[in-house]
Amino acid sequence: MKFVSKSLERIAAITTTNDIASDIKFKRKREKLMAPLRWGIASAGRISFDFANALSTLPEVDHKIVAVGARNLTSARDFAKKFDIPKYYEGYDKLVKDENIDVIYIGSIVATHFEIGMLALEAGKHVLCEKPLSINEKQSRKLFETARAKGLFFAEAIWSRYFESYKYIRQRVDNGDLGEIKEIELEFGFPLADTERLFLKNGGGSTLDLGIYTIQLSLWVYRTEPTKVTAFGKLNDDGLDMEFTGEYKFPNGGISHDNLTITKSDSGEKKSSVEKIRNNISDHHQSPSLQPIFIVQNYFNHPARKFSTKATNTDALIREGKSQQTSREPSSHSKMGNSDVGSCCAKYILCIFNFIFFILGSLVLGLGLWLLFDKNSLLSLMKSVNSEHIERFTEPKLIDQTVYLLITIGVLMFVLGFLGYCGAMRESQCLLSLYGVFLIILLVLEIVVFVFAIAYQDVARDETESFLRSTIKEYKSSGKEEDAVSLMWNQLMAQFQCCGVNSYSDFETSSFWVNNKGSRTIPEACCQLSDKTLIKPLDLNCPYSPSDINSYYMRGCQPALVEFFRNNSNTIIGVMSGVILIQLFAAFLAFCIS
Repeated sequence: MKFVSKSLERIAAITTTNDIASDIKFKRKREKLMAPLRWGIASAGRISFDFANALSTLPEVDHKIVAVGARNLTSARDFAKKFDIPKYYEGYDKLVKDENIDVIYIGSIVATHFEIGMLALEAGKHVLCEKPLSINEKQSRKLFETARAKGLFFAEAIWSRYFESYKYIRQRVDNGDLGEIKEIELEFGFPLADTERLFLKNGGGSTLDLGIYTIQLSLWVYRTEPTKVTAFGKLNDDGLDMEFTGEYKFPNGGISHDNLTITKSDSGEKKSSVEKIRNNISDHHQSPSLQPIFIVQNYFNHPARKFSTKATNTDALIREGKSQQTSREPSSHSKMGNSDVGSCCAKYILCIFNFIFFILGSLVLGLGLWLLFDKNSLLSLMKSVNSEHIERFTEPKLIDQTVYLLITIGVLMFVLGFLGYCGAMRESQCLLSLYGVFLIILLVLEIVVFVFAIAYQDVARDETESFLRSTIKEYKSSGKEEDAVSLMWNQLMAQFQCCGVNSYSDFETSSFWVNNKGSRTIPEACCQLSDKTLIKPLDLNCPYSPSDINSYYMRGCQPALVEFFRNNSNTIIGVMSGVILIQLFAAFLAFCIS
């Protein structure tokens, strides 16, 4: 399963880049259509050497290498000297900002393709990027979206797509000369030495490094995506896929088999690439300079000019101001390995949920800050409503406590909403990781409280009783003398139909109540009420002569709360579990996207 998941992720990264170029009209064409296409080479490695060498075989009136950039200055200088390139840079920032460059060719290791590609596109440069385009689908999508938004040419340099032999195969398939294609067999492999391509962090591995050739051919022939992918193979100690075998089943019943390997061999013998389209056609890439095609009836042979065809095609498309529409194949912006669908759904679910959370948090925080800095204006507004029910809750200390509660809740919602929304929209690993960690911390705290309340019910009951007894000592009364503590107690008793902690006698611990109760035996809130907000007793004599009929003076609030939680335990557990599951789901989506 470990190998399959890794393989599917890499396959999704490859197939997402199946468009050779996006089908858009470029916003700007070359100002001088007769001027040479000015190239900037990103990286001074072997593949860049081959490409620069190919460019040197083309007429200077059509192509010109203006500058090269590499990770270190020495490599860039040596590369420039080999090809008489006038400028060289350390790094890629200055390269992409060079105003004399039209298009950037990226020949660096795959792990850096996304970073350099984005730098070039943001700098307004066209891009021809070596295969594979990136290390995952998310990065590939971002590159294409940026190119479309800026109206720039962007293509993946799958060199075999530029071969005349591929055009010949396409023509024969489209004309129906080969009948219906039922099966494709693909083999590609050779032993690699200890190079950067053998490191997982650099985007190495058989699937991503070599699979780009075989997988893209299957999609190119069938012109659709597989409905089922089965994969297995061999990982080394670092988790790098050294060998890969895959089977793809397509909607028309067609099948494709892949066998890839980068396993080292002591003899150094290379395993040739073989591509068969059963039973009609075989494409043997035995030589980089010749691609013979074997047909039952005919033999077709056409010389391939290595990398130069990529350059000439790029030049033609940029001059015309359009993409390579004739080579466009079905995109994998859905289904493949469930990678894209899952990522897209996760992104928009997080965006919508956290945008709502962000707006609500902003409103709550704004209300809290308004109360903090301009409490009187809100009090005036509340009093202007001329409602006794609202005016009862304008007690200054209650407002102060509400302010801090609103600000705390608002800040929490604001931060969570911001991290989740911006992280999902920008697909920022940093923001989404912070969001996920934040949720997990809250989740742990909630679970601790939840478990404590269930496992230590006696302790929780004792703590609740202790809190109630400490606050009832501050109780005053209802009406004009009512403060925040009294308001809390009156609402508690009114809503839960109770009196005191265990009975009405608990109010005797409040010195203010004892000194100011007059002839009352119990507070008005202990009576049966006609209005629970305004605390109006049904029986006006109840505070003076309480009984089991007109009051709840013998039913304490502490046992009433215990009874309430016991009777509603299933609902409370269900709600808490739902909240926890939502948080877990949100954290899971965040980590999936990041």
